[in-house]
Amino acid sequence: MPAGWRKALTWGIARKEKIFIIMTMITLLTILASIIYCYEAEAFQKSVKLISEVPRYRRLCCYLLVMAGGIAVLFWYIPLPLCFVVLYLILCIGGLSRQDGKKSFYIVNMQFVYFASINLIILGTMALANRADINIVLMRPGLQGVSLILTMLANALGIHLMRSIIDRQENLFFVYERPEFLLLGYSMWFWLIVVFVDSIPSMFRLPADLVSLFLIGSNVLVLFLLAFFHIHVYHITENAYLEEEKIRLKTEEREQRLRTAMMEKDAYIDYLTGAFTRTYAQKQMAEMMDNGYSFCMVYIDLDSLKHINDEQGHIQGDLHLKLFVSKLKAQLRSLDTLSRLGGDEFLILMPDCTEEETEGRMKAIRERMEQDKVYKICYSYGVVWVPAHSKSDIAEYLNEADRRMYEDKKGRR
Repeated sequence: MPAGWRKALTWGIARKEKIFIIMTMITLLTILASIIYCYEAEAFQKSVKLISEVPRYRRLCCYLLVMAGGIAVLFWYIPLPLCFVVLYLILCIGGLSRQDGKKSFYIVNMQFVYFASINLIILGTMALANRADINIVLMRPGLQGVSLILTMLANALGIHLMRSIIDRQENLFFVYERPEFLLLGYSMWFWLIVVFVDSIPSMFRLPADLVSLFLIGSNVLVLFLLAFFHIHVYHITENAYLEEEKIRLKTEEREQRLRTAMMEKDAYIDYLTGAFTRTYAQKQMAEMMDNGYSFCMVYIDLDSLKHINDEQGHIQGDLHLKLFVSKLKAQLRSLDTLSRLGGDEFLILMPDCTEEETEGRMKAIRERMEQDKVYKICYSYGVVWVPAHSKSDIAEYLNEADRRMYEDKKGRR
């Protein structure tokens, strides 16, 4: 064999080995970039709560098809529009959900538009750098592989950044029920058509620089407008969300006040008679003593309630209590407080009233009730005056009033 032939053969073998090594490295890097991209896409679906809606086998099938497609374009020339159609179908397999079609279509469209736009920008940049048509770049496995690797890594980085933002602030972009979001979701179909149309010139031999600059400028504008619209919609939805939260908090506050008022009513109002409770009476006495007010307390015990309960039944006994409270309230001042201590025992608090005045008033009230021709009510009472700034315990005054009430009861038998 002539030396020239041997040299040419050796050079050819070395060149093939070099190409084989380069293509092997590009293939491995493509697989690695595909794995990184699929991992970030899976994490992104978790962030937007789409994982539970799409079966695991479909997502796994989608990621395997992405890797297989990435390897296929390295060894066979496939027109770019066809690549995009296949990629979109693969994303639909892994992302569409019957439970929420609008939400899943939006996410699929967004992922595709970002992927395709970045790919077109990288292809346009590589075509400018090599002073060649985009069609030539796609026909060279090495350049096609590099563009695909860069596209997947750039998309993985973008998905990671978006996912970190969503994880930090829930409901950032994905408030799907709002009208402004629905408009954004519908607009994604327009951007999807734009990137499909932008990929068509790659099939023809057109002025290289012009096509490359057009693709770069067009898709940079697409990415910019998408980012701008998302941020704008986010601010709108955030303000609406804050307004709704404000209304919700006000509603909860109003309901809490209502519940508190109902609880206070249960704690302070006797459900049977409508008089105040022992708790309220103790609270009022403590406040008046703390504020240095003088007042009289009247301890009352109905004389005939047990007899009525035994002879006529508890229903009549309850009616007797209600009538007593109603008649007594009608003859008290607005600043006087009538409380039911329990059973047939009541307590009246009379501010700014001396013991003599209270005795006179209670005597007159009792006479009117006992002389009532329609319904006679008898009771015994004991009056105690609590001086201003008293240091004695409330229980001492109550015990004294109770003792005087029993003295009154014994004296009337």
